[in-house]
Amino acid sequence: MKMSAQKFRWWMFGVPVALIVLAGAIVALILNATNAILNSADGELTEVILDPTAEGYEIYITPTPSYLGIVEDQSGELISVVVISLFPNDIGGSLIVLPSELLIGEEMTAGEIYNINGVVGLEQSVGDYFTVGFDSTGVLSNDFWIEHFSQIGEITVEIDDPLTTSEDGQQIVVFDSGNISVAPERLDDFIAWENPSESPYNRWVRNQRFWSSWVDLVRTTDIDLENSDSSEPQLMRMLAALGRGEMLLFEPPLVEESSSRASFSTNRDDMKSLILQMIPFPTSASSGSRPKVKLLDGIGGLDLPNSYVPPLVASGAQILLLGNAETYGVDKSQIIYHNESLLPLVNDFSNAISGAELTYDPITETAIDVTVIIGRNSLGLD
Repeated sequence: MKMSAQKFRWWMFGVPVALIVLAGAIVALILNATNAILNSADGELTEVILDPTAEGYEIYITPTPSYLGIVEDQSGELISVVVISLFPNDIGGSLIVLPSELLIGEEMTAGEIYNINGVVGLEQSVGDYFTVGFDSTGVLSNDFWIEHFSQIGEITVEIDDPLTTSEDGQQIVVFDSGNISVAPERLDDFIAWENPSESPYNRWVRNQRFWSSWVDLVRTTDIDLENSDSSEPQLMRMLAALGRGEMLLFEPPLVEESSSRASFSTNRDDMKSLILQMIPFPTSASSGSRPKVKLLDGIGGLDLPNSYVPPLVASGAQILLLGNAETYGVDKSQIIYHNESLLPLVNDFSNAISGAELTYDPITETAIDVTVIIGRNSLGLD
């Protein structure tokens, strides 16, 4: 299923997250023991609370699983960048394909960054641009295509126009149009191919279809990808999960630039919003770039995942804990930060939570950077 930022809704994650919280009693002893340690600044363990509706309940939030795929041709040139994220319980997920010609910022394309700074530089640039970190990164090239598709079988991809070349003035069809089967040893050519004078947009469309067809093939295979002897085990986890459920294929809002070099631009805010829909519980792209936040319901019965997590994450938070305040009946929302250097970021949080009061509390021995408590005033219940 193809998705755009306008069509996707947070409730698609809210129900699974709510189920995780409600089903937390199964693993609550472990999770709340973790919380007790996280909350303990003085070495004393707090009481373990198992009821998710009770005052003082907290649960640790696992970041959304994510993968950054770097697709290159046999010469080492970047073809595309792929971001994959998973739904809860590794059942289904989201995928987006970004062309190598995409401008990451205002000056350099993803391909140019890769040529100069390599894998680490591209991963950092993409992460900083989207303000998210990735669990793992893999480079996908000819050796991997042959290894993987020799195991699971040939892939069939639909293309609109034949892929051609010229020889002695004659046009030669390399890949015909329609539904074509591509042998593993020819995948590198297929993925990298551009017809003479062809817009890179067409190659990007073919690469999108390739990934969709790949997931369809995974759904039909009897091979246990997660336990296969693959050079890309993290990608195998992602593919297996996509094959078990629905895959949402996101399309970036690309604008083809009219310049001497082939490139696409995009609105950064729109792209960040789209990526955060794919990765609703992100980690930091670099150390400390997203303060770790504990988000608490100070009233009782609030829908934290859908109503308060998205604006906080969009403002730069990493949600580490969700739960309830020690006592309900909080009148005024509070944003309590534990490190003075976080004030500029915390000011953004105050824009996300209406009526919140900023307070500095210098706790040094805690994994939490900021505690946010939602009170009655943020709901207009003064």
